[in-house]
Amino acid sequence: MKTTLRIALLAGTLLLMPNLNFGQTAPTLVTLTDFAFFTSAGAFTNDGATVVTGDIGSFDSQVVGFPPGTLYGTKYTVGDPVLLLAKQEAEAIYSYLAAMGGATVIGVQLGGQTLTPGIYTTGSGAAANLTGALTLDALDDPNAIFIIQIDGALTSGAGASVVLANGAKWENVYWQVNGAVTLNADVAFVGNIFANGAIEMLAQATLMGRGISVAGAISLHNNDVSMASPSIELVKTGTYVDLTPSGLNPGDQISYSFLVTNTGNVDLTNVTLSDPKVTVTGGPIALLAPGESNSDAFTAVYILTQEDIDNGSFTNMATITGTPPSGPEVMDTDDDVQLFEEQIPSIQLVKTGIYEDLPPIGLNPGDEIRYSFMITNTGNVALTNITLSDPDVNV
Repeated sequence: MKTTLRIALLAGTLLLMPNLNFGQTAPTLVTLTDFAFFTSAGAFTNDGATVVTGDIGSFDSQVVGFPPGTLYGTKYTVGDPVLLLAKQEAEAIYSYLAAMGGATVIGVQLGGQTLTPGIYTTGSGAAANLTGALTLDALDDPNAIFIIQIDGALTSGAGASVVLANGAKWENVYWQVNGAVTLNADVAFVGNIFANGAIEMLAQATLMGRGISVAGAISLHNNDVSMASPSIELVKTGTYVDLTPSGLNPGDQISYSFLVTNTGNVDLTNVTLSDPKVTVTGGPIALLAPGESNSDAFTAVYILTQEDIDNGSFTNMATITGTPPSGPEVMDTDDDVQLFEEQIPSIQLVKTGIYEDLPPIGLNPGDEIRYSFMITNTGNVALTNITLSDPDVNV
């Protein structure tokens, strides 16, 4: 279905490619959206237990090495019309990124630096090296864009990393590399790589993003590569249900509904919900596709206690978890606070006096009046430290 759609849009996409979003800060991917790796001209090989989440392909060479590698996506074969679209788009985006002006010049040693959103360059003819950690700080802007232009090769030292901070997303990171890209052993790299040369990942290197070459081979060696962004969202709603005839009382209920949405770009399976203070019924959701929501799978009811009413509120938190095709589970939490404005503190006193005739017989000084007091909590909250005073008698 995906291939059919792309073929149907072939003519329109080709017309749009020469002017691909040149007025925008960052390019918008069309055909390449689902590709984790693609090369316009070069071999594509893998050895070892590489795991790739996303589509893969080479315009002029068959992909070799899946299996033994594991692919969660489509492996395109030479001659597929989608590859022509991918080639044209890759070349257009590479040219667009390379032509961007106004970049800030940074050193060729990327490690140890912290970059905020913007366009950066290593300078004319300057290759770059990544040793240690490069931090990309989005300054709490989820739409922050990072574009890094390298007019030469990009090489990373073993164990180097790119760290996303304060809301930065790999989808918004672009590397334009006028040469080969080599990610050495145990490197943790992120972003969209657009290279004018080969892309090679050595043993245990990882990439959260995609690698696109306009002129070079792609070589993988026991890597983990994912352009997946699994995420899930939970919206929990509690509704007070008055089951007693006299307002807020123990035995009333809070009825909960749960809206679960797959906010990522990969399927989630075995979606489960837990809440330590209530009994959840329903679920799990076997499969929740990207963008799909479900408001029917889970329900819960909580029965109010006197302690809840005395506290004036009931607070609890639910947790939703889902399993992506690879990597750890994703989760989200949402708490619900029920405030009870119908707290009614009230007390009633009934005082009864009984005359006691002491000798001599008849009404005389020294006779007594004995009092009893019946105290009743006429409200709906517990009362403490109850005291009684009477200015005319000793209580």
